[in-house]
Amino acid sequence: MGEMPRYAITGGAGFIGSHIAERLASEAQLVLLDNLRRNSLAGTGLAEHPNIELIEADIRDRDAVFDAVRGADAVFHLAAIAGVSSYYAEPETTLRVNIDGTAGIVDAVVAAGVPRLIYLSTSEVHGPEAHDVDEESPCAIGPSSERRWVYATSKLAGEHLVLRGGEAHRFAATVLRPFNVYGPRQTGEGAIRNFSLAAVREEPLVVYGDGSAVRAWCYVEDFVDAALLALRSDVAAGQVFNIGNPAASVDTNELAELVAALVPGARVEPGDVARAEVAYRTPVIEKARRLLGFDPVVSLAEGLTRTLDWTRAGLREELVP
Repeated sequence: MGEMPRYAITGGAGFIGSHIAERLASEAQLVLLDNLRRNSLAGTGLAEHPNIELIEADIRDRDAVFDAVRGADAVFHLAAIAGVSSYYAEPETTLRVNIDGTAGIVDAVVAAGVPRLIYLSTSEVHGPEAHDVDEESPCAIGPSSERRWVYATSKLAGEHLVLRGGEAHRFAATVLRPFNVYGPRQTGEGAIRNFSLAAVREEPLVVYGDGSAVRAWCYVEDFVDAALLALRSDVAAGQVFNIGNPAASVDTNELAELVAALVPGARVEPGDVARAEVAYRTPVIEKARRLLGFDPVVSLAEGLTRTLDWTRAGLREELVP
């Protein structure tokens, strides 16, 4: 048997990063770099796994980043400040962490001679009206007068840093644009997480605004499938892929009712919103299907059930913040 591959995952203690690590831990040596701002490793035992090394550091710490990626066969770059409340509360920090951190990753990959970098961007690069967008659809960031768009701006800059870095320095660069990933161990913000917590705690499920905003919801295990397909595919080099589940597209009112229907006694209530609204966030994923063989298999009903089951168990074990 040959030597195990070595992969580095920045943001490896986060929601998606921890699921990628969980999937790879039995077959690879992993280095997870994370500042533990959002710690989804809690209760998983992954931090103690013999194939996993956890480096607690800021993504802007270039020495720590180089130590993490040195000797890696590939790097997944997920570390970023995310969450709408963060865009409003710390917009400049969001920009600096996400842009400077990605520039540092590219520099470290080049210096260490890492052959492959997979970067997680965001569906938000498509702007306020991302309705059935493909990878060639215009990236229409909202106005700079609105803090809401600092995250999308930073992530789009990161796409260019990664892709242009790959071209200039001849490493395989791939960009994945997640569309509303959800599931067990999600921390921070997200409608499904918020609704699940409220339902299990017997609190009202609050729908902010008129509830007409449409999202395509992608279960986390489906997203991990796509990330690993990109890792193992030569044709992924130099490419951007939308990763989501168009079949799981619903508006917020429908989503709240779906969650409420799974929890006896749950109720839905309206709430006011003072932030910029985003009407649609739905992808076309034909490119990922064609080039990667990606096909999401977890229905929204099944994903919601799994997420609620985990939320109940997590609250009993005090693992859900």
